[in-house]
Amino acid sequence: MSCQVPVVATIVGGLPEVVVHGETGFLANLGDVNKMAEYALEILRNSSLRQRLGENGRRRAIEVFDQKKIVPLYEKYYEKVLAL
Repeated sequence: MSCQVPVVATIVGGLPEVVVHGETGFLANLGDVNKMAEYALEILRNSSLRQRLGENGRRRAIEVFDQKKIVPLYEKYYEKVLAL
């Protein structure tokens, strides 16, 4: 997303927290290869969609996952764990 590349991923693990379906890319059920291929083809065939998803992904990466925001969260968590 940071490189303005739309994402096609599965709805497992932490991916749904990162990828906003229809905004920064598309999410499909685990094992639904046909749906993932459909999404990928849609992105490849539609340049305005590809650009919009890419721009939204880049913006989300900067606003939500920038290292200046994430690293302090990890540090705080590690300090909490070490205090146990």
